[in-house]
Amino acid sequence: VVQEYVRRPFFNAQDTANWPVGTIVDDAQQITLPESFDAGRYRIALGLEVGEAGSQATRPVPVGRLTARRAARVPVQPDVALDARFGDEIRLVGADYAVNGAWLGQGAGLPRLAPGDEVTVMLYWQAEESLEQNLHGFVHLVDGDGAVIAQQDQVPGPDFQPTTLWLPNNTVRDEYRLRVPEGITSRVVWPLAGLYDPVSVERLPVTADPDEAADGAVRLPPLKIAGDQPAEPFQAVDVRFGDLARLSGVAVHTSAVEVSAGDTLTVTLRYDVLAP
Repeated sequence: VVQEYVRRPFFNAQDTANWPVGTIVDDAQQITLPESFDAGRYRIALGLEVGEAGSQATRPVPVGRLTARRAARVPVQPDVALDARFGDEIRLVGADYAVNGAWLGQGAGLPRLAPGDEVTVMLYWQAEESLEQNLHGFVHLVDGDGAVIAQQDQVPGPDFQPTTLWLPNNTVRDEYRLRVPEGITSRVVWPLAGLYDPVSVERLPVTADPDEAADGAVRLPPLKIAGDQPAEPFQAVDVRFGDLARLSGVAVHTSAVEVSAGDTLTVTLRYDVLAP
């Protein structure tokens, strides 16, 4: 047995208890071939299970044949390798970024975005066993203060392949597209990725490196937004920090004309980045 599906009728959506007596009903199942699927000839067999945990099962009956002419696919190798566990059955094994449709490769440095840009986050999931629950996924772009800049929630994975159809140990690609808001100022943002129950809206618990885990989500590598600069009374300076950057302006902000001990002020520095 290369692959086995145990599902309710018609894409895991029907219950046989609702079948009217004397009628003809349709059944359909979507079968995803595993990545280890080798070239060769295969039989498709059908059986029925009833009772608690399939305590009564019919003998499988051959219903078709298929021929696979291609060898197994090369496993997916995402640019960002991850090892985060969601609940007891799902792992997030990697991620990729694209800006305005152009995928970024390894060694691209800190990805830079501008207001209005579209950033694509591709996640790579693996289920360690068959899943009984349909989940929703999310990617939120958050800044250093935790403010959500953009977000997308969706049924994870390809169209018409909810989590209950994921094959154990198969890699599932899950794509999210987020738009950087117009008028946003420069900042560093982090994509937060996770899964949740769409009924209770409760996130699956995450087991990951402490630097990556964040309140039921995984913090992915940062992105730099080079946004609009506020009109500030910058004092011009010219200080170079090696080959990295040049300090070109300084501005001091305070809510009072005069300051005293215990007051808070903000110093804004403007750098011209020379190298990644």
